[in-house]
Amino acid sequence: MIDKVHIAGMLIHTRPDAMLKAMQMLRDSSTAEIHETGLPGKFVAVLECAHERELGKIIDAIQAAPGVISVAMTSHFIEDSVSLAAGMPE
Repeated sequence: MIDKVHIAGMLIHTRPDAMLKAMQMLRDSSTAEIHETGLPGKFVAVLECAHERELGKIIDAIQAAPGVISVAMTSHFIEDSVSLAAGMPE
């Protein structure tokens, strides 16, 4: 059986004073890549999880964090772990 990996991109909007705390919360709770947008209170996160329910839990947790205004999933892909481990062809 091939394991699946869920990869999701999200745009997170926070109060500007809450942005760093929300970013750290994602780093601490998941395998998140964080990308700043240059806009006050807005950043992008890319998450990798084994199951959709893990994505849901992370989204719910960040949405409930103080100062978070919205969390919008912008993309969701499902890849098999074998393909991801192989890497991109050169």
